[in-house]
Amino acid sequence: MNQHVTLQTAEPRTLADVRLAVEIAPGLSPIRRRDLLSSLSTAERWLNRPLGDIPTEMVFLRQALGDLHHVQLGVTRKRRDNVLSGLKAAFALAAPPERKTRHRAERTPEWQQRLASLPDEWNRHRLAGLATFCSAEGISSDDVDDTVLERYRVHLSATNLRKDPDAVCKLTIYTWNRSIDDGIVPAAQRLTVPRSDKHWTIPLAEFPESFQEDLGAWLDCLAHVDRFSSKGPTRALRSISIENIRVAIRRAASALVMMGEPRETITSLACLTDPAQFKSILQFFINRNDGEVPTSLYGLASKIVAIARHHVGLIGEPLEELMLYSSRVKISRSGMTEKNKARLGQFEDPKNVARLLRLPLEIEERVKAKPAPSSWDALDMMIAVAVEILLACPMRVSNLASLDLQRHFTWRGQGNPRRATLTIPGAETKNGVAIECDLPRETSRLIWSYVTRYRHLVSAAPGDWLFPNRSGTGQRRPGALSNHIFRTIHRETGLTVNAHLFRHLAGMLYLMRRPGHYETVRQILGHRSVNTTTAFYTGLESKWAIRHYDETILADRGWVLDFEEK
Repeated sequence: MNQHVTLQTAEPRTLADVRLAVEIAPGLSPIRRRDLLSSLSTAERWLNRPLGDIPTEMVFLRQALGDLHHVQLGVTRKRRDNVLSGLKAAFALAAPPERKTRHRAERTPEWQQRLASLPDEWNRHRLAGLATFCSAEGISSDDVDDTVLERYRVHLSATNLRKDPDAVCKLTIYTWNRSIDDGIVPAAQRLTVPRSDKHWTIPLAEFPESFQEDLGAWLDCLAHVDRFSSKGPTRALRSISIENIRVAIRRAASALVMMGEPRETITSLACLTDPAQFKSILQFFINRNDGEVPTSLYGLASKIVAIARHHVGLIGEPLEELMLYSSRVKISRSGMTEKNKARLGQFEDPKNVARLLRLPLEIEERVKAKPAPSSWDALDMMIAVAVEILLACPMRVSNLASLDLQRHFTWRGQGNPRRATLTIPGAETKNGVAIECDLPRETSRLIWSYVTRYRHLVSAAPGDWLFPNRSGTGQRRPGALSNHIFRTIHRETGLTVNAHLFRHLAGMLYLMRRPGHYETVRQILGHRSVNTTTAFYTGLESKWAIRHYDETILADRGWVLDFEEK
């Protein structure tokens, strides 16, 4: 029974206010009251804060509860969803009179017909929320425009505990526009796709042709090095390095436009090396980072200084001025970033270590149980193999994505005892150190199972790539593979792990069991110098040493009394 009565005239400020409203609400059955109070108590336990300290601001709650994964909580997904539903019902009960609405408005016949016209259930699901909102607001489907979508976003922001309102609206817009393009609802108005602030750069094609040609000439110089030329590096850069420089220059030129420089005046790379323009570029990124110098800014500045020295031919005071500005944005950092330290902190809990180590085999067991695996199942198997390889042989994601069954794998034996040796030449690694690894038998078996049973479902023309793209035109891009790994691990375990973290995790787990064995970790990770390895893990080892001290000295304080008695 979803009966709303007048309980208060003000918004509840904390979950303690919501609990009081539930406790005194008339008309609730004992079971319903018990369930709502249980949801509030569970939220208090999960957030590890008293109800009186938990605000009812929906943005805060959505983020705080959204960060809680059912696996990490030790409950089922259904249990977590039931608690969130209970919280939402409790909020509705505690809302002031003017905010009370029906639990769910019935969709109008027109909206029901609009949803029924969509060809598949998934698209109907994506537009169901908009249909319900518009039906309650008396908005016809023909009147849906950007203003209606903004009202819908505000509504979600105020009422939705589970999903990001911006993400929901973006998906709604894509589905709505696609239905128009497919001729399903040709009379409807197209909606404007919101532009993410992450994608602010201007396409290179929109800059003057002379700028594009100058950039192309510089990149060609870096890719085809003349050993006896004074320009550029002494050896050719790898394709990924070339692409990183292209992206950096595009960002720098876009930053200059954002700072007020007309793009038609940016006619060559020399425009970026003018001291005043260079300073303006650096200032843009500092402003964008709330006044703090981004850690990546020195890398971009160094690329422009290299262009000034080797391509533009800048000398004397102008070049020194660029070098001075560049040095001012250099952030000295020794060891691991705080972000990576925080993510490694997840694995201080042995349960999380076990969850990650078991993940590839658990995915395989689930997929093998299906009589007819789908392409999505095959994609899960691909990620299971990627995670398994990263656990057995930590490497950078660029090397992982480019693994070739013919060039990088050597197989020994027949049948289940078959073992694989993984070899990546130094010419293909970032620091020139080759990767050679005899993969464990279980890892080899998992790779062989994926290649023979599932890889063809990922791509119709996989070639020799271990991780082919869907179109069959080559390998899967490192960024795309990394995103798949990140999302799959979080979906299955609740852990926040990107592909690169596996390298840090390997060193951490080994040093936790073998303190001080930096040389072994150096060889595992392929560091050129043991000083690099030491800088990464010294801080973590200090924490483990203090823990060992606490467990040894402070855990049992009875020995102090025994000593005094003696």
